[in-house]
Amino acid sequence: MARRSASTRRIILLFFLALFLFCRPEPSLSETASPLTISPARHDFGFMGVGSASPPIVFTINNKSALSQTISQITLAKRGDFTLDLNGGENPCGRGNPTLGPGESCTVTLSFRPFAMGRVNGSLRVKTAGPGPALESSALLRGLSIACGC
Repeated sequence: MARRSASTRRIILLFFLALFLFCRPEPSLSETASPLTISPARHDFGFMGVGSASPPIVFTINNKSALSQTISQITLAKRGDFTLDLNGGENPCGRGNPTLGPGESCTVTLSFRPFAMGRVNGSLRVKTAGPGPALESSALLRGLSIACGC
């Protein structure tokens, strides 16, 4: 029986590692009473070579309440591997604190650019400034960075 080369063994190992990481159940989204929703609520960027960037994905922030809502913060958990553009999409949220009327929405874009090999999880977080207490909505982000001879 022929022996496999070291590179073939590494490819097989990476394949099974990817199966293990991506075939596990996804964490559940935490339910919040936030009047804002984010669509999509989760996005898997899939496989990306270390140092390569994915195309930007548009996320829409919707006001589902009957009152105007001011966004106090749009942030990323796990900055570095994910890049947030507040001026992305067809109706950019922009910098500052945008106010969304009932049924209104604004957009941001996100890209995945991993800096090290492995599974990367993060979240897009949006906080309201009122009326009432500050509430937070989030969208789950996921990607897997692999070694790339690109």
